Amino acid sequence: YKAPIIFLLETLNGTQEQHPYKHYFRKPINAKTLKNYLSPYLEIKEVVKVNTIKIGNFNFDKILNKLIDQKKNIIELTPIESRLLLTFFENLNKVLNEEFLLKNVWGYSAQANSNTIKTHIWRLRKKISKKSKANFDLETSNKGYVLKNKDTAL
Repeated sequence: YKAPIIFLLETLNGTQEQHPYKHYFRKPINAKTLKNYLSPYLEIKEVVKVNTIKIGNFNFDKILNKLIDQKKNIIELTPIESRLLLTFFENLNKVLNEEFLLKNVWGYSAQANSNTIKTHIWRLRKKISKKSKANFDLETSNKGYVLKNKDTAL
């Protein structure tokens, strides 16, 4: 995916570098001009389909780190919360211990502080339950954490 680089300049002259993704405009730029220029980049539907997965009642955008529920509520996630959610989803109904999570989500060794995990799981639970009813539960067990499917629709 290639996005344009836009430069806004006081004056334009012929010496600006020519590049397929670098574009120079004289400021102030007209909103209609900018919209017309960007519209081909904003209409790429394949990118949205590839980067969005279904997690329970949510659509998850892996690039933007957003969960979107059926009512179009948007839940902003941090990159760590996104990796954590994806790790749980990839290991649905499996208990994941702290060592596994630290290594696979954070890239830390097992000697790292486990409060990091507890804090991020607490925040993730809070964000998900705050906006909508999910058809999965993120549970704590004596062996670790597990994302459980409430029904078979996941």
